[in-house]
Amino acid sequence: MRGSKVVTVILFGMYVLIVSQCRKNNAEPELPPETTNGAGTFGCKITARNFVPKSGNGQPGLYGKYSRTGVGLNESWNLVITAVNYGSKHTELVQIGTDSLLLETGKKYIFDKKSGFPFIVYAFDLNPFPYKPEKSGELYITKHDKDARILSGRFWFNIYSLADSSIVRVTEGRFDVTY
Repeated sequence: MRGSKVVTVILFGMYVLIVSQCRKNNAEPELPPETTNGAGTFGCKITARNFVPKSGNGQPGLYGKYSRTGVGLNESWNLVITAVNYGSKHTELVQIGTDSLLLETGKKYIFDKKSGFPFIVYAFDLNPFPYKPEKSGELYITKHDKDARILSGRFWFNIYSLADSSIVRVTEGRFDVTY
């Protein structure tokens, strides 16, 4: 009888350990802290759930590029920050970009789909077409160091779902990338 109690206690301990590890692996990822040192981070809440890029399929989860085209009066700056979470069931993407916009530290920009403004793309299962950006949302640049090529900021925006007429709310967005 005594030996069976020991076995029961050991099996129960193993069960608790396995269950606790499963919960840790399935836990929602934490948003990265807001930094301004080129840490290579990105995160936001999508309809109150945390979104953090995750590499997969041989592709990086976070990609950032901010490049200058032209010179003088024809100078133009274009940004692309793509964050993808390659999940086991679904793939989700948030992209922030600009067309012809020099971003400045301490400045707030309104998302719009016109030249000279930042724009956003949201896609679920890598299909952006069922979502239409609303003209609501902001991009705030907390740091732009051209010499160190660091771009950091915060953002929020809303996306309208054409599939079910719902609003996807993206809040508490932050990024800190090098380019």
